[in-house]
Amino acid sequence: MHCRTSIGSHATRICIVLLQQIQPMDSPLAVERTAKLCQLCQLPTKQLFILTAGERMFSSVLRLETAFHELAQAFYQQCLKSIRARSIPNNFSNLIIRQQFKLAFISELRQDTHTALRHYKLAYQHCTECEIVDSEIFELRAVAGLLNYKICQLSFFHSAALEALAQQRRHNNTFFCLPPGSYPSPATASIEHLLWKGKQCSLFANLFERAVIGGLVAVSTQHPGMYLQAAAYYYRQANEAITALNTSQLTGSVYPSLDPLVPTTVFYGQRPWRAATEDGSLSDPETEKNAVIALELRCSPNHDRSIALLSSAMSQFKKYKCLRMQRYMMLLLSDEYFITGQYVKALQFASHLIWECRREGFMQPITTLLLRALVCAFRVADVKEFMTLSMQMLNLRSFPTFASITEQIMANIELIRQGFPPHVPIPNASISSAE
Repeated sequence: MHCRTSIGSHATRICIVLLQQIQPMDSPLAVERTAKLCQLCQLPTKQLFILTAGERMFSSVLRLETAFHELAQAFYQQCLKSIRARSIPNNFSNLIIRQQFKLAFISELRQDTHTALRHYKLAYQHCTECEIVDSEIFELRAVAGLLNYKICQLSFFHSAALEALAQQRRHNNTFFCLPPGSYPSPATASIEHLLWKGKQCSLFANLFERAVIGGLVAVSTQHPGMYLQAAAYYYRQANEAITALNTSQLTGSVYPSLDPLVPTTVFYGQRPWRAATEDGSLSDPETEKNAVIALELRCSPNHDRSIALLSSAMSQFKKYKCLRMQRYMMLLLSDEYFITGQYVKALQFASHLIWECRREGFMQPITTLLLRALVCAFRVADVKEFMTLSMQMLNLRSFPTFASITEQIMANIELIRQGFPPHVPIPNASISSAE
């Protein structure tokens, strides 16, 4: 009775499992005790299960598992009937999306994945038809992203990889091209949009890779690396936007004493500072202002994420023998390591790329790579690499653009020969005197 009281009005099924050392006998006394126990617990006799310890334990557990599965199926079926019975006006798209998601989620719990996929697709279709309100676009993108993930996940599960790829393309064409909006501020809205796009590509790449591990055959023109590269592109764009925002921020901005990002949200994708407002509407102007300040002060570039995505993309391009794209990922990795001050790794990638480009006779990118590698060698005091790169840059027949800094390069070579440290290798390089 205490169990029933604690459950309250929740639609929960209760059953009793008895463990016995001996095999139960079909005696009148046992039947009477069983009926009395079920009467006291207010349970039908079919929800009382007896497990006998010993050799028959395994078969008893299998029967119990089947019974639990049937109970769960009946429970979820009742939930579906209850949800379908609720009348929702056709013009309330938010409620329609919520209802379709509930039907899909419970169908998935019932292991009816085909029905679940159908409801997820209906919910997503309603998302694409929603009226876009600037203050609600963040929540709409969050819900659409979740639905897209479930559609792609179940499509891969049903061995319908082409449907998953088509859905991701549709998602890209529908939501990636939308303007980022201007709420809560134009800068933060743009950053949030870029981060969201990066996350969508990364999640799909993970689903794609899992499908490949499960036996799906990918090809050089369609594989997880392409989506990892796209994710890295959006994260790098977001990092640039965050850096620009931090540079333009007014000095002396103080984080709000009452953190507007702390409150627990009620709905998926909801803004924390609007959770307590009626119907999720805008908060008072002071709270909205503090929310913008908090979001901007919390913004910081995530170069580690970009590096991880680029590294994974490089591995995928190597796996599918896309050598040019593999080297392009190495170039981007060199840039990321340079930005984060990891000059040794940046130098390693740049030097390797210079060798690869020379081997293939692809001279166009070498100029940029030589400049990058020379600055890295200078910063890490790698004399051997610095001298090697300087000598290569003196080949004006191959690199005429270095004519303006030839004297500087030769002067540095002479300083090193005499045992002195070189000057800054490139006049406009942002290197302090201490460095």
